[in-house]
Amino acid sequence: MRRSSSLAAALAVVLVAVFAQAAQAGDVAENTPRGKAVSEFIGPDGRFDLEAARRSGYEGSLDTEGFAFDIDPASGRPLLRPLAAAETTADPDDVYWDNSMSPSVAGVGPSASAATVYDGRLIVGGGFVAAGDVAANYIASWDGNSWSPLGQGMNDDVSALTLYDGRLIAGGSFTTAGGVPASRIASWDGSIWSPLGSGLSSLVVALTV
Repeated sequence: MRRSSSLAAALAVVLVAVFAQAAQAGDVAENTPRGKAVSEFIGPDGRFDLEAARRSGYEGSLDTEGFAFDIDPASGRPLLRPLAAAETTADPDDVYWDNSMSPSVAGVGPSASAATVYDGRLIVGGGFVAAGDVAANYIASWDGNSWSPLGQGMNDDVSALTLYDGRLIAGGSFTTAGGVPASRIASWDGSIWSPLGSGLSSLVVALTV
């Protein structure tokens, strides 16, 4: 419990600094370091190159601004498409599509809000309840071959991810993580979710260390 309290205190200082900057500039997004650009790890086919991320030794948040997450229906691999391209590729007749007519991949819809590289895996958080064809409550990991849930996940959206002291830190609008109370911020040690102290009283939209 002492470790969780010290971790919460350290992150609280970070969050105070972030929102102090936001109050001065009027925009959290403009003042929060976003981490390495996700475009550095995207191949020519739009697939996220996890091996390239591993070879670089990078672990931390990914700046996904300007990109939309998708799933390759053939392989299940994560795809990132420029938002302009994603918006123009939709066909108006898609509204008539019925997934019950043929097998389909669930993807990470309806939204993926944050991504980071942790323990050699791509971690994605958002408003989804499935990744590929695997049930995953609002957060999932890609190991280069398949998607996996992170424990029981959360009970609501994950909107921010970062790393601290060897742990994955998730923030959002959730109130439980791994089935235990965690008020909008929690840590994952590779096996279990833990709350960070008493958590926060409102939605977390940004995290940085």
